[in-house]
Amino acid sequence: MKKKWLLIATLTLGIAVTGCGNLTASSAERTEAADIQDYLEEESYPTSSATELWVQFGDNGEAFAMNLEDNSTAATIAGYVGQSQWRLPVYSYDESDVMEYYDIPSRYEIPDNSEPMTEAHAGDVFYSEPNRIILYYHDAQLDGAYTKVGTFEATEDFVDAVENNPVLEGWGNQIIVISSAGQVQEETVVTMNVEVNGRTFRASLEENGAVDALVEMMENGPVTIDMSDYSGFEKVGALGTSLPTENSQTTTQAGDIVLYQGNQIVMFYGSNSWSYTRLGHVEDLTGWEEALGSGDVTVTFSLED
Repeated sequence: MKKKWLLIATLTLGIAVTGCGNLTASSAERTEAADIQDYLEEESYPTSSATELWVQFGDNGEAFAMNLEDNSTAATIAGYVGQSQWRLPVYSYDESDVMEYYDIPSRYEIPDNSEPMTEAHAGDVFYSEPNRIILYYHDAQLDGAYTKVGTFEATEDFVDAVENNPVLEGWGNQIIVISSAGQVQEETVVTMNVEVNGRTFRASLEENGAVDALVEMMENGPVTIDMSDYSGFEKVGALGTSLPTENSQTTTQAGDIVLYQGNQIVMFYGSNSWSYTRLGHVEDLTGWEEALGSGDVTVTFSLED
């Protein structure tokens, strides 16, 4: 199936990545850059000599350069992005108006070089386990362990671009890392229809083994399951078969569709935090909670024509 990727790394050839917080040279003669390269190859991480990535806020927003730090965390992120574009959901946090965070799919294994941090400046970008990128667009105090992976020049245009990239029910527009040419690869977004109580909603799908298996099922015909209400924030129903799992601790939002225990589909009209495999997200939540109602529902999943 075709998938949409909206992320590209700008690789600056001939410039080595240097420095790594937790790496130890095997001899005095070896450089830090060589240590990083050997470590990443040994751990099967992708490697990259990128010194910057380009991040676009929103599908039609302006692109800004993020200068990368010299550590294995930043080098690995750039390596993955160099292989294929990333499109990451935008989340705000506690309505703090100083930062946003973006969850990286759990299939990407990223080394951690975290250390205690007490402050962040506008434009700072950090990696936080598990698989989360945190961007500060205003100064803030920190109390925790993070890995700094990059820095934006915190211009007025940059801050405006971040602040004006809307977050809708916890899942808004996306950040997009693009090439130095400013071009984005356009491919077909994989979507499915979710029909419930006479209403049809369009859901964009994740890219993982569970989604591949679900799409294969829907290619043979619509998939219909009975779903029950649970705890006043979700509908859950048995799929009747098991799909591959890529579970990670996830805080869901309204419209999220996930796989639970490999064989149950859960659709959220509220929020919960648990270990799930993400399947997709309903793009327009207008009437979503009303359609789900408060009792049992029969839901049909199908591919768009």
